[in-house]
Amino acid sequence: MQETEQIISRDAQADFDAPRCWVCGAVMHEIHCKLICPHCGYTRDCSDP
Repeated sequence: MQETEQIISRDAQADFDAPRCWVCGAVMHEIHCKLICPHCGYTRDCSDP
């Protein structure tokens, strides 16, 4: 496997493993102890079950 293919595979895996929004399914951003959806604005705290 070439280096570019490895980078693409690693990026695709990171996107697959990223937390998804429960409302719209977008990839959420982790900021401190919160998960925030950039698409719909849904937030989750790290203490939420």
